[in-house]
Amino acid sequence: MIPEANYRVFTSRMEDDGSLFNRFNGFALSHPTIRGLLNIAAVHGVFIRDFLVNPYTAPVRGLFDAEDRFVGVPFHEYWRDFPARRAVLLMSGLLSIRHPLPSLTFIKKRYGLCGGILSLFAGELYDEYKNAYASQPHLVLGRARNRAFGLALRILEEEERDRDPTPELCSVFGIQEREAARIVAVSNGILNVEEYTSRMFRDARDDWQAPWEESWREGLSMPRISV
Repeated sequence: MIPEANYRVFTSRMEDDGSLFNRFNGFALSHPTIRGLLNIAAVHGVFIRDFLVNPYTAPVRGLFDAEDRFVGVPFHEYWRDFPARRAVLLMSGLLSIRHPLPSLTFIKKRYGLCGGILSLFAGELYDEYKNAYASQPHLVLGRARNRAFGLALRILEEEERDRDPTPELCSVFGIQEREAARIVAVSNGILNVEEYTSRMFRDARDDWQAPWEESWREGLSMPRISV
């Protein structure tokens, strides 16, 4: 069992010291992971038990200068985080339109995610998306909107985007044509982002420092979602 209180004490000391570890893997250190623990040990030259048992006395000064750009131990299964990263990238794109938005439950289900993994990966973005979803108009559609997104995506994927799902959404869910058309437009945008991130994924499996990492952080050349 990992003593989270001690972990937080040590990572807080790292932040106060200006440790460069907060750049590792592009994620915050709010929760301990095996990768995070191993990277802390690597950059500080200590055993994991040292900073978990004695967080107030374990050395926080890193072995590398900031200009050395040490970005962590190159774990070969780095790409396994891809579904969560893909969802985060999609959420970032969806926030540019604000309405209509699929729910976080829909996004997590689409990428096979569970629990608070998105909150762990990108807490601020997660909260921003949750608030944007709650404040969008016509929220009364609720689950019907999620099912409408699911149907639109299924039709677009199965028909290779040759058929417009708008009439079927209106018929099945009893929503106005304008609302249905916006859901279809956003669904097309979701597929564009997924095609883009799939190309990133192929690179990531071959190279743990794949070029998509910087794109994930900065949103470089990501397809825009528009309605």
